[in-house]
Amino acid sequence: FLALGHALARRGHSVELLYTEVHDRRYERIAETLGFTARPVASPVLSDPAAIERIGLKILRSSNPLTQGLAITRATLEPSMPAVFEAGLDLCRRSDALIHHFMLHGARSAAEQTGTPFATVAFAFLQTPSRYIHPPGFPDFGEWGNAWQWKRSEEHTSELQSRETISYAVFCLKKK
Repeated sequence: FLALGHALARRGHSVELLYTEVHDRRYERIAETLGFTARPVASPVLSDPAAIERIGLKILRSSNPLTQGLAITRATLEPSMPAVFEAGLDLCRRSDALIHHFMLHGARSAAEQTGTPFATVAFAFLQTPSRYIHPPGFPDFGEWGNAWQWKRSEEHTSELQSRETISYAVFCLKKK
C-alpha cells in the first residue's frame, strides 16, 4: 500500500492512508517521505503480548486454514471495524475516491453510505524478496539461504499468493 500511495502521489493526487496494524509498526514517517500522509486507526489492534500469544497458539493448534483465518479475523479485524468505519466516513466526506483492502469492509461500507466511488484491492504479501525473510513455504536458512530461496521461488510466484499480511489499509484521494 505504501508503493501504491507513492505512485498516486507522484501522479498528482492528494493521498491519505489509514491503516490498522496488529503490532505497533508505524508508517507515518515513511508515507511522509513518499509524498502522502498516513494515520493509524485502532492500532495496535493487539497491544497485550499475552493476547497475541494466545491467538498464535490457537492458530498453531489448528491445522484447518478456515479455523485459523476465523481466529485471526475475530481477534484482529472485527474489533477494529467500528473505528475503521468512522475514519472511513470522515475520509469519504473529504475525498473523491476510496481504495481499500478487501478485508476492511468497514471502509467499503463508509464509501457506500456516502456515495463515494471506491475500489477494493488485495496485494500478495511477501512478494518482495529479502534476505531477512524467507519465502512462504520455505524454511528459514538465514540471510544467504533466504536470498537463494527467493531467487528460486520467483519461478513459482503463484504459490506465494496464498499468504496474507496483517496490515490493512484504506486510501482516499482528493483532487489537488
